[in-house]
Amino acid sequence: MPDTIQEEDTTIKVPDSQDLTRGAEVFYNPEMKFNRDISCLVLAEDFKSKIDKRDYYSVCDSMTASGVRAIRYFKELQKIEKEHKKQIFCIYLNDIKEEALGHAKENLKLNKLDNQTGKKIFLSNGKAESLFSVNKYDFVDIDPFGSSVYYLDSFFGNCMHNCLLATTYTDTAPLCGTYPKTCFIRYFAKPAHMDNMQEIGLRILIAKTNIIAAMHEKTYHPLVSFSRRHYFRFFGRVKKSSKGKIKEHLNNIGYMLYCNKCMERKFVDLDLFNNKDNKCSCGEVYDYAGPLWTGNLHDTGFCKKISSSAKDEKMKEFIEILMEENKINGICYSLHELAKASKKDILRTEKAIEIIKKEGFSASHCHYSGLFIKTDMLLNKKEYSKISK
Repeated sequence: MPDTIQEEDTTIKVPDSQDLTRGAEVFYNPEMKFNRDISCLVLAEDFKSKIDKRDYYSVCDSMTASGVRAIRYFKELQKIEKEHKKQIFCIYLNDIKEEALGHAKENLKLNKLDNQTGKKIFLSNGKAESLFSVNKYDFVDIDPFGSSVYYLDSFFGNCMHNCLLATTYTDTAPLCGTYPKTCFIRYFAKPAHMDNMQEIGLRILIAKTNIIAAMHEKTYHPLVSFSRRHYFRFFGRVKKSSKGKIKEHLNNIGYMLYCNKCMERKFVDLDLFNNKDNKCSCGEVYDYAGPLWTGNLHDTGFCKKISSSAKDEKMKEFIEILMEENKINGICYSLHELAKASKKDILRTEKAIEIIKKEGFSASHCHYSGLFIKTDMLLNKKEYSKISK
């Protein structure tokens, strides 16, 4: 018998034996509830900003699986429509697996939404690439088992100006440096298996997204980006742009230089990467990661709006940390690894931030871990030893 699961105001049935693998016919992952929670906030904010200006708004859940995400999207947008007394949205549920689409239909019926099929809900059984090549949407969600990179070319080739793209990547091992060759082949970038490998992986993905967007004369502007447990997730605005604007935007792509000996690290532009003077302050030659995105990972204004809409306090705290990170033009460090490398005690995060600020630099918490800080101070073993006295 299928299991019945309640997620917020949505009820779904899933196979009683959950196979969380690429080959699973129907895929529901309870660990991804947080992903769906923040996705609903992002979609709702985008919809609210457009409902009074538009007569039509379309959402595409390109890999719908059990349909839980699309059903939650529908209910979220329906509430907003009732508040504005206006009906403009429709949702497309697609999955390449016929059996998955069958389960999605059952879950629509379970939530009394089957009567919306053909009106505000449209179902299709096919490849996401095919869907993107013939239709344009205001909000597109690409959430595969693995990498979203394979779908970006078809998406950017036909997407509308000012639409919003949400992507998920579960191939964390290559992006975090466990399989560097795979990362290079897939993303044409060198990862690094080190303390801030999640930040590096996220920045590699946003750089790659922008490179593919540029091929289609578009730019991708990150709104909310994060790494959590076994996946990367980020949302961004897509804009049709002139060659000059694209060139300027791509100046946010560079490399992270880092020292394997003392943990010093910094971002450099593409044109500074081959500088012969790229040596660490301790005298070692820097290693590197990238190309990667060196600009902001979030849009503070957008984050403020979704934070004010969030009802869950933990979600609010999470978004507040993202906004805190965004104020600083720096890199993340693990206090645990800095303490280990310098053979000093681990500073409490709050204490480390306080000391660094007293030194005249900026510092904040990081969403990657409670023992991470982001700072524009050039930290290394020597500097950590000074501040941890």
